[in-house]
Amino acid sequence: MKKALLLFSIFIISLAGFSQSDLVLNFCNNTPTKENKITLSIAQLTECSDLIPNNKDLTVVSFSVAMMAGNDALEIEVKGNKLTQKVIATIKRINPSKFYVEKIKLSSEKGTTQFIGAHTVIIKK
Repeated sequence: MKKALLLFSIFIISLAGFSQSDLVLNFCNNTPTKENKITLSIAQLTECSDLIPNNKDLTVVSFSVAMMAGNDALEIEVKGNKLTQKVIATIKRINPSKFYVEKIKLSSEKGTTQFIGAHTVIIKK
């Protein structure tokens, strides 16, 4: 079942690559590639955990972080626009080569909400 969840997540991520939106998240002042991939070190994640949309009229309301822990898929729900200490501690403990930021919900000052495609964060070793 967990493998099916991981495969489904990868499918969703691949669909995001074909979206026409120019809306992306910046991590620690680093802009992702066209494929919504970014490479960061653990130190960078610890120092700067903000997720900032490239549209200043929007803010991140919530998102989830997904990664593999051995043969198991692990997903942590986050409210707000920062990687929590729990997420960072889990990344340090599991030491994945990458993780996915998914289900990214954005809100405008007018109260409208929208979702953007998943982002892949590659951990620099």
